[in-house]
Amino acid sequence: MADPRILPAWLAQNSLGRYLRAQENLFFQAALTDRQPENLLLLGSLGRLFALPPLSGLTVHQDAQPPADVLAGSLKTPWPDVFFDCVLAAHPSWEADQAAVFLAEMHRIIRPQGCLLLTGFNPYSLWRLDRCRKRVPDVSGCLPLPVLKSRLAETGWHIESGRFLNYLPSLRSERALRFWRFMEAAGDRWWPHAAAVYALVLSKRVAAPILPERSPQNVLLPEAAFGLSRQGAASACTTEPR
Repeated sequence: MADPRILPAWLAQNSLGRYLRAQENLFFQAALTDRQPENLLLLGSLGRLFALPPLSGLTVHQDAQPPADVLAGSLKTPWPDVFFDCVLAAHPSWEADQAAVFLAEMHRIIRPQGCLLLTGFNPYSLWRLDRCRKRVPDVSGCLPLPVLKSRLAETGWHIESGRFLNYLPSLRSERALRFWRFMEAAGDRWWPHAAAVYALVLSKRVAAPILPERSPQNVLLPEAAFGLSRQGAASACTTEPR
């Protein structure tokens, strides 16, 4: 897991961090513009780093540390069941073995047909080679996408859409970033699973009850039903008591 204490500053001040933040921001903006949630929860320390599209409903920022609208962790939230239409969680700060707990809690507070917008670092990207220079966050302990997919299946989430972001190596300057940007198109085509970040739109789908089929022969019009009821009442009145 990338250190949540230094990640906000890296995304705000580092050249590669700002570039990645812009990519994630485009992903979040597109997803929120399509859905226009009435109640949105921004979860974690990165919640306020993104420029969100105009939304007409309630937007709340929750984090374990101030500043935040609500001070609370992500594994046990203070919200009632099915409260939010959407939760935005950029690189949530949970350990790999806590993924199922986190996803179950998000499933609890999100309404049916609602969504969870989730981004995470890929531990198999080129950034894993940067352990000595430390130009990028340490992604070695982050949750691999295949493992996350198994946790999603266990907790009732459906992957509605997703994409990989950022195929650049660890860089130090804007000049280097401009030089290596050609790797974005190459990576997206030839090695998508080596991207630095995966971004997912997860939907909470609740199955509708299965009702028995109604054939035309078994369906009574109101007039026919009323006629049958009158016949039954007349028969009851003319029957001799035993």
